[in-house]
Amino acid sequence: MKPFAELSYSGQMKPLKRLAQSALLKYNLGESRLVCLSHGENTTFKVEKEPNLTNFWYVLRIYRPGKHDIAAIHSELLWLLSLRNNTVEVSKTVAASDGSQIVTAEAVGVPEARYCTLSDWLPGRFLNLGLNAKAVERMGIFLAHLHQHNQQFIPPLGFVRPRFDEEGLLGTPIIPIECK
Repeated sequence: MKPFAELSYSGQMKPLKRLAQSALLKYNLGESRLVCLSHGENTTFKVEKEPNLTNFWYVLRIYRPGKHDIAAIHSELLWLLSLRNNTVEVSKTVAASDGSQIVTAEAVGVPEARYCTLSDWLPGRFLNLGLNAKAVERMGIFLAHLHQHNQQFIPPLGFVRPRFDEEGLLGTPIIPIECK
């Protein structure tokens, strides 16, 4: 049997879907349908509790191992909460049955446990090639809100996120932001 990293896309998706199902057990959602949204940096699934009702959809994110530790993921969730509290429309993290916002899940065929988060679904659509002037304008407004929020955001103690500055984007190692 090939190592997980050497499997094809579909070869990796089968065990990752089992891992997603394992993670969902920690949320007591009951029967749900999983639809893969992306598999790359991380793996995300649309979770459909009711296939035709978007208010019963969620996004399950499976973090790539070794990429972000628990502190970085927790910091990401704090950032999203801060954005929500500042009236920027972003998804809301759903707590697991035990109250945790980050769960660990395992599955046969995936060599290591993975961190997972569940968020509510925000309605919308993927633009792909349909990017028009109105969409670019709305994206600009959203980015302006992000920049405005960033100017007043004070990271709490223990906040850890990678830096996507010039060095980070040009291939040198990403230097984590750590507030003490």
